[in-house]
Amino acid sequence: AKQALERLREDSYDLVIADLFLNEITGLDLYELAKDKSRFIIITAYPERELALKAKSLLGDRFIPKSTPPEILKSKVASILKEEK
Repeated sequence: AKQALERLREDSYDLVIADLFLNEITGLDLYELAKDKSRFIIITAYPERELALKAKSLLGDRFIPKSTPPEILKSKVASILKEEK
């Protein structure tokens, strides 16, 4: 997580896919740091937790439970990558 934080401070990315619950920080911390220069999808195995509900309110349909079928995730990624930054 710390390495991701450092890289997001230095560069922008077409799309960042991050788990909501990381070791030292959260996926929302990464999102808040780089939301102006990178697009995000946040995933979690715990969509009912309070932090997950906050992520859902910030990210909308870019907050995805890990139980989401791979084809839906692929479709979401393709859709986001087609959007203008």
